[in-house]
This record gives sequence, C-alpha cells and structure tokens, in this order.
Amino acid sequence: MKKIICLLLILNLYGCSKTEDETSSVCTSDCTILQGNVITANNEPLSNVNITFEFKQGGGYLPTYTRLISDLISDENGGFYDEFYLKDREIDQSSPGNLILRVNENDLNLNENIITPDSVNIYLERWFDIENRDTIIEQTYYFPKKAHVVVNLNNFVPIEENDRFELQAIFPYGFENPEPDEINEILETIYVPTNGKLYKATEINNPLNVIVAENENNIIRVFKTKNGVFTTEDIVININSNSPEEITLDY
Repeated sequence: MKKIICLLLILNLYGCSKTEDETSSVCTSDCTILQGNVITANNEPLSNVNITFEFKQGGGYLPTYTRLISDLISDENGGFYDEFYLKDREIDQSSPGNLILRVNENDLNLNENIITPDSVNIYLERWFDIENRDTIIEQTYYFPKKAHVVVNLNNFVPIEENDRFELQAIFPYGFENPEPDEINEILETIYVPTNGKLYKATEINNPLNVIVAENENNIIRVFKTKNGVFTTEDIVININSNSPEEITLDY
C-alpha cells in the first residue's frame, strides 16, 4: 500500500511540472543583454546555430518550473543578441533555481567540417548567477575545424592483463576558460582544454587516425600500463600545413 501511495505521489509531482515560453516577450526597461558569437578556426563564423537561455527550478523527483527566456539563431556573422527582463526570483541569490545558457548540439553535429560535440562527448551548457538586471552576458563559442593525424602505436605486447597502450588528443574547445591553467598556456588558447575520443591499441601495430584541431596546438596524451606500471607522456603538435602526417610511438 505504501509503495502505491509513493508512486502516486511521484506521478502527481511530475504532473505539476510547468514550462512557460516567454521568448517573444519584449523588454522595455531594466533589460539584461545576451550577446556573443559562434566561431571556428581563424574566427570564421558559424551561422544557424541555436542558442537558448532559460530559468529552471526543481528536477529529479521534484516538480520542475522552466521559463524559456531567449531562443536565438546565430546569424551569417556568427553573432547572436537579445534583451530580456529577468524576474525577481531569477536574480535573487537566496531563491532556488538556475539561469542556464545552452547551445543546440544537434546543429553542430551536422557540420562535418568541425569537431562536433558528439566526438568529444561534451554537454554545452553554462549556469549563471546574476544579481543585477543591468548585466551583459557575453559568450563566444569556439568549435575548431577537424583535422587528422595518423598515430602509430607499435610493438604493443602486453605482459599483464591490465597492460594498455592508449592516447587522447587535447585541444581548445567550446567555452572561454574562466580559470586558465598550465594546459591553456601550452595550447596558447583562452578556451577550455577538452579531451577528444580515446584511442586504444588492440594489436601489435596500430595505425590510428586521430581527430585533432586544425591550426591549433594539440596535446597528444599517451597512456601506458606496461608490466603493471602506469606512465603518461604529452606530445605537443601544432596542426598546420607543416605538421607531420604521422607520429610513431613504441610501447
């Protein structure tokens, strides 16, 4: 009986969830500004990318309230701009809820020329704490062009069961990094260092076609577990017309 009551309670809570679409509302005073750009290599614009801004409360087993505040498409110059009025509870730091900026990953996943979100397994959303309405939310999104380098992982002869020989490329991607670190200095970028897919050696010699960022410094991070001993090695390579087409590494 208790289980039935709990189930009915959960269903009732889900039924209380509410979404309000106020993206067409016009702000006339005390407006907050959302602006930015979507770009790829050499600051080339990416158009027709959908950017949304919303306020959300609740989630999980609790009822949710969502207010859709802005729904934009980047223009031919990669730019987006909107003005809107934030409600009191959306700027009250003691009030539960979050302001969330999102990029529609499906729009980007259709572009074969860039490193797409599905190839780096990343979720493109940022949460904001805003205390005053006269705020400018500025965001540049960077999605590097896709290039490839062949990395040969050779002579992989594991001794123990957990021995491995793997690699992962690291490159600038997505958001500007709010807290730049040593990797930002190595990559010479203001954007977040992001991991590409993990490539694994499965045979003695493994030619791997690794996705990297064009016209950028990339880190090829190599992982080895050999005879039970784990080590890592970072190889920095600038992907341009003069960069090597192949890199060969021995286990």
